[in-house]
Amino acid sequence: MQILFKRFIVIQDPEATKEIFLTKQSALDKDSLTGDAAAVLFGEAFLVSKTNADMKLKRKICAHGFYKERLVSMTDIMREKTINTVNKWKAEAAQGDGSTTFDLSTEIGSIFSRIII
Repeated sequence: MQILFKRFIVIQDPEATKEIFLTKQSALDKDSLTGDAAAVLFGEAFLVSKTNADMKLKRKICAHGFYKERLVSMTDIMREKTINTVNKWKAEAAQGDGSTTFDLSTEIGSIFSRIII
């Protein structure tokens, strides 16, 4: 795929994605354009940010929380926290004119924080 003057490869296969982000992570780096675009939603999340000393430290600190068994046990918590947040947005919208405004990056960070803690 080409956007403006830059070519991108879009990967949708879960196994290929796993290999890129987990197995081959050290050999590949995120493109700055991709990181900038993802930063709108995810802030400076290490999964989408260009690798540097800060990102390596964040990855190392968080690694213990992302083993398969831990992630599987967190799915109910993820579902609950996400549903609670969406219900909060709906309630805020219902109090006004049927719409609400919020900072999506902040909200996603908040959901993530509540899941991890």
